[in-house]
Amino acid sequence: MASTLDKLTTFGPAAAPARTIVQSLIDGPDARVRTAAQAVLEAITAPWCRTYRASELSTRARHST
Repeated sequence: MASTLDKLTTFGPAAAPARTIVQSLIDGPDARVRTAAQAVLEAITAPWCRTYRASELSTRARHST
């Protein structure tokens, strides 16, 4: 989960408050809240992950030829 939280930092300084809030929810005692916080975190970072993976694959393809 830490790596997913770290992805928020790539959105810049404005994402720091969101990271703090999500981290506190994930660390909370209520399993339902933790699950919801993890789902929100995945929803926020999923587009970034897809873009990053596509870019990485494209870079690898260019360098392998």
